[in-house]
Amino acid sequence: MNFKNAKISTKILMIVAGFGMALGVVAAIGWLSLENMAKSANRIELAAEQIELTARLDHDAIDLNRNEYRLAANPAEFEEIRNAIKHDEADFETLLEELRSIASDSMQPALEDIEHAYAAYVADIEKSLTLAETTKAELSQDQLNLLEAVAHSVPLMEELEHLITDFAEQAQQNALQTAHAAERTAHISEFLIIAVGILSVIIGVTTAIFISKRFISSPLQRVVQGLAKVSSGDLTHEIDSDDRTDEIGELNQALQRFIISAHEKIELMQKQEAEDRLKLERAEKVRDLTERFQLDISEAITSLAGAAEEM
Repeated sequence: MNFKNAKISTKILMIVAGFGMALGVVAAIGWLSLENMAKSANRIELAAEQIELTARLDHDAIDLNRNEYRLAANPAEFEEIRNAIKHDEADFETLLEELRSIASDSMQPALEDIEHAYAAYVADIEKSLTLAETTKAELSQDQLNLLEAVAHSVPLMEELEHLITDFAEQAQQNALQTAHAAERTAHISEFLIIAVGILSVIIGVTTAIFISKRFISSPLQRVVQGLAKVSSGDLTHEIDSDDRTDEIGELNQALQRFIISAHEKIELMQKQEAEDRLKLERAEKVRDLTERFQLDISEAITSLAGAAEEM
C-alpha cells in the first residue's frame, strides 16, 4: 500500500509505532545489559565461593601438616591425631568435590593438579601413620625416624599449598576480570542506551515532521486554499489529481464533485436564461404583430366608416 494513500490515523499510528520500536530497542539493550550484569554477578559469586572453599582447603592442609607434626612429637596420642587427620582428609575431599562442581572448564586442570598433589601427600601421611602405629613407645630413635618421615612430606605439603594458592589467585583473577568486564558492559550499555535514545528522538522527530508536512499538512493547506477559491466563485481551480485514497483524497474528490456540480448548475441556469430570453423575444414579436394588426384593423374600420358616410 502506498504510504500517501494510508489514512491519517494510520500515518499517525505508524509514527507512534516507530517511536515504540525505538523504545523497544532501548529496552532490549537494557535487558541484555541486565542479563550480562546478572551473569557477571553470578560468576563473581562463584569466584567468591571458590576463594572461600580454597581458603578452607588451605586451612585443612595446614591442619594435616600440624597434626602430622603432633604425631611426630607425641606418638602416644596416635588415635586422637589419626582421627583428626581422617576428619581433615574427609573435609578436604568434600571441599575439593564442591570446587570441582562449580569450577569452570578452564579451572579443572588446576583442580586435577591439586588432587594429584593431595593424593601424594595423603599417601605420605599414611606412611607416617603406619610408622607411628608401630612405634608407640617413646623411643628417641623412633621419634627421629618418625620426624624424618614427617619431614619427607614437607615438600609435598608445600607443593599442595602452592597449588591451592595458585588456584585461589586464579579464582580471584577471574573474579576481577569478570568485574572489569561487567563494568565495561555497563559503560557500553549506558552509552548505547543514551545514543540510541538520542538518535531515536532525532530520527523520530525528523520523520514525524516530514510525514506530517508532506502527507498531511501541505495537502490539507492546498485543500483549504481550493475551498477558499471555490467559495469566492473561482470554479477554474484545479484539484490535485494524484488519486489519493485517504481523507485528503476524499476531500479533493468531494471538492471536485462540487465544482462539476456547480458548472452543471451554471450551464443549466445559462441555458434557462437563454430560453427565457428567446421566449421574451417571441412574446415581444407577438405583441408587436398584435399591435400592428390591431392598428391595421382600426385603420381599415376607419376607412370603411368614412366611405359609408360619403355614400
